[in-house]
Amino acid sequence: MPISIQNQKPKVEREPSLQPRFSMKDLKDAETKGYLILRNVLSAELCSSSFDRVWSFYEDVSNGAVKRNLSSTWGGATYPKEGLFEAFGAGWLLGDIREVLAAKIYEPLLSTRDLHCSKEGFRMVATQKTQTCCNQNEKIDQLLFRSITVVSSGMGTSIDFTIDNGEIQEIRLSSGDVLLFRSDVMVDELYVFPREVSSFKDVPIVAYNTMVPVTNKHKEKSILNQKVESYKTRRTGTFHLHDESQVLQLSNALCRSYFRASPPLVTRRQAELYGLLPYDADNWEREMNQAAIRGVCFRDGEDILLPAEIEKVCNAHSVQLTCNDPNVTTGNDKYLGGMSSPCGRYIYGVPGTARRVVRIFTKTGEMDCIGPSYKGKFKWLRGVEVPAGAMKNDDYPNGCCIALPCNSLSFLKVNPAGGKSEVYTFGEKLLEEVCDGVNGWYYHGGNLAPNGWIYCIPANAPRVVKLNPSTDEAYAIGPVLSGGQKWYGGLLSPTDGCIYGIAHNATTVLKINPETDEVSLIEGTDGPLPEGKWKWHGGLVAGHKIIGFPNNSDGVLVVDCKKSTVYTIRDPSLVKSGRHRIPQDGRYKWLGGALSMDKRYAYLFPCDAEQVLRVDCLTDELKLIGPSLLDGINKFQNGFCGRDGCLYGIPQRAIGVLRIVPGGASDGEDHVDLIPCGENMLSVKDKFEGGVLGQDGCIYCIPLKATACVKIIPEQF
Repeated sequence: MPISIQNQKPKVEREPSLQPRFSMKDLKDAETKGYLILRNVLSAELCSSSFDRVWSFYEDVSNGAVKRNLSSTWGGATYPKEGLFEAFGAGWLLGDIREVLAAKIYEPLLSTRDLHCSKEGFRMVATQKTQTCCNQNEKIDQLLFRSITVVSSGMGTSIDFTIDNGEIQEIRLSSGDVLLFRSDVMVDELYVFPREVSSFKDVPIVAYNTMVPVTNKHKEKSILNQKVESYKTRRTGTFHLHDESQVLQLSNALCRSYFRASPPLVTRRQAELYGLLPYDADNWEREMNQAAIRGVCFRDGEDILLPAEIEKVCNAHSVQLTCNDPNVTTGNDKYLGGMSSPCGRYIYGVPGTARRVVRIFTKTGEMDCIGPSYKGKFKWLRGVEVPAGAMKNDDYPNGCCIALPCNSLSFLKVNPAGGKSEVYTFGEKLLEEVCDGVNGWYYHGGNLAPNGWIYCIPANAPRVVKLNPSTDEAYAIGPVLSGGQKWYGGLLSPTDGCIYGIAHNATTVLKINPETDEVSLIEGTDGPLPEGKWKWHGGLVAGHKIIGFPNNSDGVLVVDCKKSTVYTIRDPSLVKSGRHRIPQDGRYKWLGGALSMDKRYAYLFPCDAEQVLRVDCLTDELKLIGPSLLDGINKFQNGFCGRDGCLYGIPQRAIGVLRIVPGGASDGEDHVDLIPCGENMLSVKDKFEGGVLGQDGCIYCIPLKATACVKIIPEQF
């Protein structure tokens, strides 16, 4: 069945370089013969920039294994089958070419500007004589016009193509040429090298594209959601545009996604072609704002097409740990953080909605679930590890771990030594009395004091509670404290031995003196801290200071434990939320961080902010580092400094683990990159609720909605 091609041309004014390349005869030939050759569609400049971009892509996704100037690195495990790049974001690389093809070919061909394009990949053949088929007898439900664009013809002046449209036709295309053909026509590509390819400049590269007119089906909200999801997960597509088909990612641990820092930056026209923007909008500014809120990242004027280049500066990788227990494989909000057994043998996941404690064997990576089954949502939230020396109890030769009450009116205790009391709860009577009339979210954080007692930081609970991990005794101390979600986190200062709670909704910092059990409130140097909700989201200890992470606050909180003062560091040009927050409300900027190995710098991991914020803990200087991370909301929360001196941020909705190499590197600059979590994690939202630094030097991401634990293995020196 032939494709219907209208003869009238759309009335669109264009710059001369984008004028259609069709005559009326061409239109008839395309319909009757099934193919059409179009010469010099791409400019030499666009061919050159696209050629360079493809090589940069290949070098980067290979994780540094491929070097364009070293031909011996081109083959091997990193090279895709038959040179066809369909994974790691390949389908989003050449958007500028698609704009040109739309203007010069598909709009006049299909007589409409309202088009959707495919996200197909490209081919580069570098290592051998190769003959491949562009269309390998795939089932075709709808006749389409596909195209092959020659980005570079390599060492020869052309690439040979054989077309089978009932009669065998042989043609040659050079750089910048396009072969347009119906999807029912077989096209073979023939790459013949007269000599061994030794220079990257001799490598031929072709790109594949398909475009179709937008139909009512394409305008359905479900299709828009699919296209946005494909964009946010950087999925390469096929030419089957009517069902948003996607190419499965290659399983190759050596490779990584190209668009790690952010989804590809697109122009408005590219967003239309990819189906990320509607064509019938009556208010373009509003539509583009809505798209930005959904996660679409637009080029701004002369902004670069791709995120800033990210260098490979240290070796680290991740593996997935799995088990078949439904506590891990099903449900949402499964585990709310984790704990490392003091003996170093296990990692425990703290049950949120999951009913049992998950246990990870650090030596083997095996996972299982232990202890009784507990009902309820958001039962416990993170926990405290107590070494054997602090327990002073023969029943705990390996110490213990205690999870703190969130919505459960109990403490959860795990004994790594096992036995009948391996997992149990205690403290119910006291918590019922203290929290009478309080509706959940009782405590958020706590810490083990030098006196051997654990002190819990009240969120909605009205009083501080302390407990003895050896005897399970628990008592309420200090005054009744009013308000909801008052403080977050319990940080032990080595300067004065006190435990501090970071102001969340409260206008003071909470201070607990374990020597006297005195509970006091510290105001800022200029009086009470500002009113408002969710101001700071925990913090970290840096020498005699505590650094509070600015969530909705517009300043970094500092508690100087030596001077017993509280103040903020402010710089509105740096402390701000991401461009996707429309209207801009300054919320959810940084929700976690880690301290560098030399203890001087705190690196704050962006949640809705766009860059890592570095705090000089000596001078209070703030600096944004690394590329813009444009994946939108809830990217990272807490993290750790690894044994290699790099800092690792645990992803929630980001596509990978954040990795920061501090400026102690040879060039003196901080480097920011991402480590992939795995293909099956790309589209998982709220993957992990924090992580645990094991005594083996590895970091374990604890599953929230994910169905596996991701183990980060830093380089070992």
